[in-house]
Amino acid sequence: MLAPRRFTADEVLRMVEVGVLHEDEPVELIDGQLLVRAPCCPRRRALTVKIRQCLERALGDGVHAQARSPVAAGPYSMPEPDVAVVRGSPDGFMDRHPGADDLIVVVEISVTTVATDTLKAGVYAAAGIPTYWQVDVPAGRVRVHTEPVEGEYRSVRVGAAGDVLELEGARVAVAELLG
Repeated sequence: MLAPRRFTADEVLRMVEVGVLHEDEPVELIDGQLLVRAPCCPRRRALTVKIRQCLERALGDGVHAQARSPVAAGPYSMPEPDVAVVRGSPDGFMDRHPGADDLIVVVEISVTTVATDTLKAGVYAAAGIPTYWQVDVPAGRVRVHTEPVEGEYRSVRVGAAGDVLELEGARVAVAELLG
């Protein structure tokens, strides 16, 4: 039986450089495989903007939030979370993608992608990304993953519409994340 060939993040970046893949191609590298991203429905697009703005406002100076942009998650993964809050200025990332030490939180907005976004928790934990929020729109809740250890998050809590989440001293209402 033939085994699939796993790609590295460096190889995928090189494919973009030489034009094999277009920089806006709707794919992300997950565990060595190039997976096609789900098209962005209007609700997910609107929530991406709202959540990015909410987190920048809550966390204040010294951070920026990027939307649907790659994060470095090890040699075989380069996911593109819907929102990622990054320490520092965008100027500090002209030559590299942010990694675990740069990231405060990554957020996936699950409107039609609940199963895929649930699997990404393992990718983010393996990379050591400190906090992963999965905004489960159909269920009306946010799964808060923290304490990454050996490819898993030790703590997974669920926040509902009336709850408030804390993130580096900032408070964010779950209702605001759900739209």
